[in-house]
Amino acid sequence: MNNDDTIAGSFPNHHKTSGYILDIDNNLTSIDATPATNWTNAVGINNRGVVVGNYIVPNTPGWVNGGYIRNEWGKIKLLAIPQTIGGIKVGPAGLFYNGINDYGVTVGAFLDVANKSYGFVRDVAGKFTLIQYPNTPVTAGVMAVNNDGALVGNFMDAIGVEHGLIVIPAVH
Repeated sequence: MNNDDTIAGSFPNHHKTSGYILDIDNNLTSIDATPATNWTNAVGINNRGVVVGNYIVPNTPGWVNGGYIRNEWGKIKLLAIPQTIGGIKVGPAGLFYNGINDYGVTVGAFLDVANKSYGFVRDVAGKFTLIQYPNTPVTAGVMAVNNDGALVGNFMDAIGVEHGLIVIPAVH
C-alpha cells in the first residue's frame, strides 16, 4: 500500500491470475505482465503509482519467475534476469520482486542452483546487489525498501529459526 491508500495484489481472473491496483475510490486496474502470461502478481506499489511484480514464464523444463515494473501511465517493462548476483549464480526458478520505493529501487529474493535463498537490491539502472545476513545458511530475502534506502527482510539461522532483518545504509 502506498501513502494514497492504493494497494497492489493479485486475484483469480477467469483461467489465470492477474495483478491489480485498487485505489481508495474502489477503482480496480487489472495487470497482466504480457498478453500470454497466465500468472501475474503485483507485490509493491510506490507513492507515484509505480508497481513492481512477478510473472511466470513457461520454460522447459518447468517455469521461470520473472519481474516487471508497471509505470504510473500503465506501461509494463519486463525486467531481465541476471545470470549472477554478487557472484552467486541465479537458479532456474528466477527471482522474486517484493517491493519498490519512490525512486524506483526494487528489492526481492532469488534462489541459487542449490535452492538456497538470497536477498537482492536492484537500483534504477538495473544493477543488482546481493543482500545476505553474515554467517547464515539462508537469507530468505528482502521484503521492502524505503526512500532512505533502509531494507527489511528475513533470514533463517543454522538451526532453522527465522529472524527479521533491518539494514540501515551508512550515512556519508
